[in-house]
Amino acid sequence: MTPTLAVSTDVYSFLACPAETEDVVHEVFLRALAQSKKWLGLRNPVGYLYRAARNEALSRLRKQGVRDRAAAVRKQEVPSNRMNPQKRKRR
Repeated sequence: MTPTLAVSTDVYSFLACPAETEDVVHEVFLRALAQSKKWLGLRNPVGYLYRAARNEALSRLRKQGVRDRAAAVRKQEVPSNRMNPQKRKRR
């Protein structure tokens, strides 16, 4: 199994979304290539890619959870029985 496929499979187990998985893997590999001198000197560069991809996936899940919770709070703050401003009687 190639490192790309293995990392993709691992990230997909977190995200369960093919498009998001592809985004994460591409982003991590591009960052690794941009810093190739740094990560090529590591004893286990594939392990580094796994960890970086996992961290990115978890970060995205955390951000999505924050957005979902914020949307739920905003939804609860707006009373459902609120009168439509266009239907208000004018005095």
